[in-house]
Order: sequence, then C-alpha cells, then structure tokens
Amino acid sequence: MSSDDHGVLIEIRERVARMETRQAYILELLTDHKGKMDKIEQESHNLKGGGWLVSTIVFGVLAAAWEFIRTRLLGHP
Repeated sequence: MSSDDHGVLIEIRERVARMETRQAYILELLTDHKGKMDKIEQESHNLKGGGWLVSTIVFGVLAAAWEFIRTRLLGHP
C-alpha cells in the first residue's frame, strides 16, 4: 500500500467517524423531540377531557335554567 493510499484510507476513516458522530447527534435530537411530542400529546388529551367536562356541566346548568324559566316564569307545564 502506497502512502497515497494510506492517506486516502485515513481520510475515509475520519469522514466515517464524523458521519457516525452526526448520526448519533441526530438520533439524540429525534429521541428528545419524540419525548417532547409525547408530553404535548398527553397534555392535549387532558385538556380535551377537561373541555368535555366543562361543556357537559355548562349544558346541564343551561338545561336546568331553561326548565326553571319555562315552568316558573312562562307558566308552561
């Protein structure tokens, strides 16, 4: 193996090492991103459940108020 071939081989090894480092960094970024997205998705589901609860309570109060208005104030049976 000539010195030129040896130099090329060393350069290729260095490039491969840099590529592996970049791949490890990208994998870490993707893993962190997935964790953050899972957390946001869980919070979204919690908010959605709370929204359903609030809307059900509001609807129940409005229905009861309407019944009161209809029977007591308007005189409908």
